[in-house]
Amino acid sequence: MDDPDESTLAQQIEQLLSELKVHDWSTTWRVSDELAKTGPAAVPQLIAALTDKDGYVRSAAAEALGKIGDARAVDPLIAAMQYRDEQVYEDAEDAEARLNAALALGKIGDLRVVSELLDAASGGDLQLASYAIDALGMLGDARAIPTLIDALQIHDQDVPKSACNALIRMATPAVLPLIQSFRSAEGQWRIHLLRALGGIGDARALDSVQALLDDPDEYVRMNAAQALAEIQKRNSITN
Repeated sequence: MDDPDESTLAQQIEQLLSELKVHDWSTTWRVSDELAKTGPAAVPQLIAALTDKDGYVRSAAAEALGKIGDARAVDPLIAAMQYRDEQVYEDAEDAEARLNAALALGKIGDLRVVSELLDAASGGDLQLASYAIDALGMLGDARAIPTLIDALQIHDQDVPKSACNALIRMATPAVLPLIQSFRSAEGQWRIHLLRALGGIGDARALDSVQALLDDPDEYVRMNAAQALAEIQKRNSITN
C-alpha cells in the first residue's frame, strides 16, 4: 500500500496535470512551476506525462523536469524532443513541447545528450535547432563548437543568435576555431564570428579582428570595431 503522503502527492500531481487540458499557456506556465516545486518525487509521473497525446501536458512536464534536474528524465526527454504528433499540420503545442524538452536536457546537464542535441541543432527544424543550440551552450561541451560555428551561417533570425551566445558561453575553447573560420567566412558569417569573439573577449583574437577594420563591408567594419573595443576593455588594453 502506498504511503499516505506519497498517495497525496501523486493525486496533487495528477490534478495539476489535468489542469493543462484547458489549453491556455498562462495555465501551462503556472502548472509547470508548481510541478517543479514538488521535486524529485514527481519525476516518475512527469516522465509518464512526456508521452501524453496532449502537447500542453508534454510541454509542462518537460519544463518541470528541466527545473527539477533529475537525470532519470534524460532518455524520456530525448524522445520527447524528437516526438511528432499525428496531425498533418505543425501545431504550436507540439512544437512547444519539443522546444521545452530540448531546453530541459540542457538544464539537467548530462553530457550523454550532446549527440542528440547536435543532431537537432543541424536538422531542418530551425526553431528546434535554436533551442537545441541553447541547450548545448548550457552544457558547455567543446564537441559542439564546430556545429555552433556552422550554425552562425544559417539564414535565420534566431539560430545564429543562439549559436553566438552558446559560443560565448563556451569561451576559451571556442576562440581558435572562431579565428580559423575567418579564412573562409564571408558576409554575415563574419559579423557573427566577430560578435562571438567580442563577447568572449580573448586577446588572441586581436589580430584577426583588427584585420577587418578596413573591410569593404561597413557592417563588418562596425562590428570589428565593437569587437575590438570589447576585447581591449576585457584585457585592459589601451590604444
